[in-house]
Amino acid sequence: RQNQPAALLDIRLRTLAGAPASAELQTSIQSAINEINQILRKKPLKLTREQEQIITRAADLATLGEELLKNNAVNQPLLLTACAPSQRIFRDQPLPETFPVYRMSAAGREAESFQVIALPAVPLKNVQVSAAALTSDNGKIMPEEVVRINPVGYVEVPCSYFYASSRTGFWPDILTENHTMDLADRLQPYWITVQVPSGQAPGIYRGRIIFSADDLPQAVYEYEIEVHDFSLPVKNELRTFFDFRYAPEDPEIRRMCYDTLFLHRLQPVSMYENGNAPQSQEQYTFVPHLDDLEYCISKGQNLINLWYLNNPGKNPCDLDDTIRKRFADFIAYAKPLFQAKNAWDMCIVTGFDEIMHHSDLVNNLKRAEDFCRWAKKTLGEDLQIANVGKLMDIDPQLMDHYYMLNIPRSNFEHIQRAGKHAAFYYVYDDPSPMLDLPGMAMRILPWRVFREGGEGIGYYSTFRHWVLNCPFETAPTGVDWPREKINIATYSHKPEEARPGRVSDGNLFYPARNGSILVSTRIANLRDGIEDFEYLAILRKLDPGHPLLTIPDEITTVMTCGYTRDQKIIDDYRRRVADAIVRLKK
Repeated sequence: RQNQPAALLDIRLRTLAGAPASAELQTSIQSAINEINQILRKKPLKLTREQEQIITRAADLATLGEELLKNNAVNQPLLLTACAPSQRIFRDQPLPETFPVYRMSAAGREAESFQVIALPAVPLKNVQVSAAALTSDNGKIMPEEVVRINPVGYVEVPCSYFYASSRTGFWPDILTENHTMDLADRLQPYWITVQVPSGQAPGIYRGRIIFSADDLPQAVYEYEIEVHDFSLPVKNELRTFFDFRYAPEDPEIRRMCYDTLFLHRLQPVSMYENGNAPQSQEQYTFVPHLDDLEYCISKGQNLINLWYLNNPGKNPCDLDDTIRKRFADFIAYAKPLFQAKNAWDMCIVTGFDEIMHHSDLVNNLKRAEDFCRWAKKTLGEDLQIANVGKLMDIDPQLMDHYYMLNIPRSNFEHIQRAGKHAAFYYVYDDPSPMLDLPGMAMRILPWRVFREGGEGIGYYSTFRHWVLNCPFETAPTGVDWPREKINIATYSHKPEEARPGRVSDGNLFYPARNGSILVSTRIANLRDGIEDFEYLAILRKLDPGHPLLTIPDEITTVMTCGYTRDQKIIDDYRRRVADAIVRLKK
């Protein structure tokens, strides 16, 4: 069983050895056959790291050769095709559905993505990828600056078994900075994003992604994007409470991180700031930083968590007089600051973390209710309190924001009837932000929120860089992130303390060499889902009874695994929503 992957690879490679291919590719195939046969002759009980790497390279090579042969492209130096952004492109598996011309649509102030897959039939040196301006039939232009190009990086997952989609090996997830690279013996995806300007003239625009390399005539991939006659708002209708507690001291790096978040319809907000209250006001920390508050509001900030109600090392509901005094002093200090910046109405405090999952529930709820009554009476009814976890059984007059597990609307209608906010909180289910799930898992999350009438979406952590064992200054700069460079089985920086089966738990961004962050494909797909939500929110304002506002089971239900994996179903539905918006606006 240990040698089965090598034996199967030997069969695949020998089949390719007799098929048409470039001389360079045939040389690589023969070399891989020799290396695989050395492993088979030794019959190891456990593969060495070097043998693992040989098998990985051979599998990547076999997939490349099979794809070139399938597409009759063995005689051209570079084959270009495209796939949907919700597809995981593994280098050692056949490509999913591909498109000779990729077609997509977007509104103004919206980003849409797709993947161009490069398959080199010969080794290519110094490959550079760029974009041309997009043009429409009526002469309108979107400049090339609206197009972002990110080579997709692969992170090694040593242990993955929790979901039907789980598998060990290299997973595509990191959107690296566009850089010159060599291509040989394996395919390489490039994540292409078109950021449509606000108010862009509607119509169908055609663009080109251009590949150049040493001794290679330019290769071009053409695509189309239909621009709808409306624009999305700067500030989301959907409240996003995706914890981001990375706050670099350098203001330039800090704003680079903020810009990355806002580009993906997220915002700098932390669930856990100020839970351990310092003794002086000068030591208070805020996400976003107070110096950046106006900047973030202009970019679309719609939620700020000021405090994490907690008693470190003790019961999270045991908020004694000492903690209450510190909390009251903090609110007295912070409230005027945020009122002066017209931001108090978006401020919350979070507490009673997941108490509905814990024992002694009756007494914990009594403690929570007592604290909330004290806080509302002492600090003002306009103090907004939030909870995360299973639906908290507490009077809605005492709690303002409920970030709860995905449940039917009938279970929480009483919250909204009381004028309070209902939102969903995702951790380990399918769908969720875990790495080893289908790409559609992240995009579908906002659809589920909308279907059940929710107003927000949350997750406990997007960047716990201290457990990655991957310092910023030594982070990889290419597309290979092996396990020696990063601990992706994250919950603890110690692999033996990682939560079993929870791949990339709490990390949706990756460290960049300059101290900022790199986006994951999961974040990019989540952005698309948030923008889908914004389409539906616009339609709801224009026509609250429109039939498209009832999301069909074909797209998603609240059940585990109850969602489509088919990008076409999502694309077709959102086009219908866009058409309805345009008609109603006219």
